[in-house]
Amino acid sequence: MNVLEFLTPHLHLIKVRFMSHQTVLTAAHVVKRIMENPTKATNYVISGRNGATLPYGKFKIKQVHIPQRYLDKVDLDHDIAVLTLEENNGHSIGDVVKQNPMVLTNTVSIGNTISSMGYPGDKPFGTMWESKGKIIRQSTNRIDHDIDTVGGQSGSPIFNENHEIIAVHVSGGKYNNSSVKLNTEHIEFVLKYISDTSN
Repeated sequence: MNVLEFLTPHLHLIKVRFMSHQTVLTAAHVVKRIMENPTKATNYVISGRNGATLPYGKFKIKQVHIPQRYLDKVDLDHDIAVLTLEENNGHSIGDVVKQNPMVLTNTVSIGNTISSMGYPGDKPFGTMWESKGKIIRQSTNRIDHDIDTVGGQSGSPIFNENHEIIAVHVSGGKYNNSSVKLNTEHIEFVLKYISDTSN
């Protein structure tokens, strides 16, 4: 059985980032393969996992939303996704976990300190870790940084010094790592699905 778990801190996009009462934010490449059948019994989000302990339970995935630009052609510039979740025992994920604000991020300052929280593949399974680093460079859609990350952290939030989400971690390399900015285009995409679930 292939279980797709999305591990999230106190629902920081650790694999998935929390955004509203019924939605979480992650990287498109993490969830693209389940887009055709998101409600499969083995697809769910786990927030705040600590080894075998699941303090908030599991939330089934209801829908996967990925920008059409990414679906048309896989492109790290638009590697972002929103998941709509079902309730668990009468509670939405936003009822039981802390939410961090997103902030419109069209530009950043090189050298600023940023941080990320995630579940790195080289640590004990299901344990969350925080790393800090600095912004190295930026483009219209991405932020390159030197936060120490490894496989398993895609979809993790990138926080500014105020602990606001400014980007989503999507890739790592030998000299730097990359994240997708929550710029005007991406914020508008995300907000569409937050408003769709808040009615």
